[in-house]
Amino acid sequence: MTVVVVTLAMFVSSCSASSDVTSTTTTTTTSTTTTTFPVPAGLEPAIPGHNDLSADRINVVFAPWGWDDLADFRMYVDAVVGWSGAVTGFNDKAWIAAPDDEVVSGDLGVFGFEPFRSNRDLFNVWVTATGPPEPAGWLNTEDEPFDLADMSIVTLAWDPERAVPGITSVSGQDTQFHEPEPLVRLSDDPFANVMVNVQPWAVVEAIRTTTHELGHALFGLQDEYIGRLGGDGVPRDDVWPSCAHSLETAEAWWADAIGEYDPMIDVWIEEMNAAGLGETIDPAGIREANRTGYVAGGCFGEPKTFRSAEDTLMGFESPAFGITNRRWAEQILGLWEG
Repeated sequence: MTVVVVTLAMFVSSCSASSDVTSTTTTTTTSTTTTTFPVPAGLEPAIPGHNDLSADRINVVFAPWGWDDLADFRMYVDAVVGWSGAVTGFNDKAWIAAPDDEVVSGDLGVFGFEPFRSNRDLFNVWVTATGPPEPAGWLNTEDEPFDLADMSIVTLAWDPERAVPGITSVSGQDTQFHEPEPLVRLSDDPFANVMVNVQPWAVVEAIRTTTHELGHALFGLQDEYIGRLGGDGVPRDDVWPSCAHSLETAEAWWADAIGEYDPMIDVWIEEMNAAGLGETIDPAGIREANRTGYVAGGCFGEPKTFRSAEDTLMGFESPAFGITNRRWAEQILGLWEG
């Protein structure tokens, strides 16, 4: 069972989380036995009736930092989760649109994007009113407050630059999944934690950023680091699955997908049209930027390195992970049974 904790920073809490259990439980009944699984104190299901602690699932926990109003926090969690798979619309005041509001922007939540969209049964989704002491206070896995296996904490911080000037969205210690062989679960804590900077004027963008940061935390994707050296100043020859140091390696990794774009693009375009936002997007340009090819400039690479697409959800503006990234993410998710 895997738990990802997402902390939304806009609620400042003086409470501390506990690994003690409460009377809230998940109960599984078979023809012969009934087993009760206690839920750690401070957590409640974000999706009523969905969570199952007896199942082999990844657990995602959304937590607040800096939120003055927990009702607003909870409403925003619903938008970030995006469980329905439809676009959440926002009004001209940069907040979730009421039924009578004009919708001027919007986006899918995490579970509107593939591979999350088709794999909801591999996840438990939780929410907590308890947040870290500072925006990035739960990035290190040793600071995790909930006693759940395979946990990754994502902190969505409301205007965290009030506390830490210049802080940006970030993923903490990296996922264990970096190479295709061997693709196995080595521990019950394989994922990184996340902090997302939710600026009051960019709440829609922060929804997409949450999915992006989970791409780092769960799948180890690194598309955005084009031409940059690693933190130690050493160039990386290859960054699986979408950045290669040579054309030969690139061909070995993704030649079978050349010319294809992630079909999630078409799903996103359809959902944006359904939300009345079709005129705000460029379908042809988005498809072309996500199309698989041999694009100059790999991740953490020297000149003459390659990546698999001009833009992906892990890069800059694309609403899809891209063929190579999505295939890898789906392989990782395949390690869980749900």
